[in-house]
Amino acid sequence: MNILNMKWSWEPFKNGGRSMKGLNIRQANKQDLEAIVSILATDSGNVESISQWVAKLFEEPTSRFYLETLNEKSLACLIFDFMRDQVGIYAFEVHMGYRGLGYGRQMLEEAIRTIRSESRKRIMLDVETDNTTAIGLYLSCGFEIKTTYDYFGLNIL
Repeated sequence: MNILNMKWSWEPFKNGGRSMKGLNIRQANKQDLEAIVSILATDSGNVESISQWVAKLFEEPTSRFYLETLNEKSLACLIFDFMRDQVGIYAFEVHMGYRGLGYGRQMLEEAIRTIRSESRKRIMLDVETDNTTAIGLYLSCGFEIKTTYDYFGLNIL
């Protein structure tokens, strides 16, 4: 598996961004755990391990979840990880059926504005090299590719 490490370098959108009727992006809380897990398990279906991972991250003081809803239906989420010298955006997922409709862009732009309102730290994210749709979104929202990581699986018996 190959992963691109990307850093945000410029702001291609205006403050405030475009607003879609019924769309809300807010910081999530523990009561949103089921909605977040449902979104993150969209592709893998691995609900149990994702649920454990999300519950653990809710306890981390450097992690902050965000949830995007449309008319109160959960459709996207992401996590900020406030590290010492940068802020990472992780677990950015749009629920199947809502992809390609602008909801992910809206959420990513709002995430960048939120981070910028609180910090001047670098913003970074990682994405699999074969996820060309996400890479296109990130590039159009001001991210640049910094490096590629190669990960190899090793079976140990």
